[in-house]
Amino acid sequence: MNGTDFFQVRYGTAVLIGELAPSGTAQAWPIGTAMQKTDDEVCVPADGNFDGFLAKEVTAAGPTFEKMTLGYPNNPAKYGDKATLKALPDGSLIEVEGEPTIIVTATPTTYGTHLLVTSGTGAISGTTAQDTRLSFKNGRWYEAQVGDFVFGVLRRQLTPKTALNIRIEIELRRGELKLT
Repeated sequence: MNGTDFFQVRYGTAVLIGELAPSGTAQAWPIGTAMQKTDDEVCVPADGNFDGFLAKEVTAAGPTFEKMTLGYPNNPAKYGDKATLKALPDGSLIEVEGEPTIIVTATPTTYGTHLLVTSGTGAISGTTAQDTRLSFKNGRWYEAQVGDFVFGVLRRQLTPKTALNIRIEIELRRGELKLT
């Protein structure tokens, strides 16, 4: 599974879920956005359920002619076209980075910076405690709320690659319902 400065698999082997067409209110998502299948052909940003991570960036325009003809690796998928969705097993470790003040409903405008909720309900900050249970809202990691399914646990805070961002290591988990 290809990574970026904002999403890296540190431990675990990705399994192909399929080639699905991302759908939803936004027309762009970075690599590492959590997605859920709605049927055999379509996926939407994860919100209470989770099937896998986007292994390709999705953009409104898709790949440029230059990138396609010069052999750039991992060209983006055009919104509405199929993109690769991959899953990691429980116990896998990933690193995720996000910029500050991103709310649940924020639409991605730049590559790779909208993978964490860092403002509002469930915000993850540079002081969020180790072992905090995490879930997804609109395809982004956030602190699980009562009644949410837990899909990961914050293992540790990391030094971000971009100053002022928040970077965390997450251990993937599935099947737990947060009750308190």
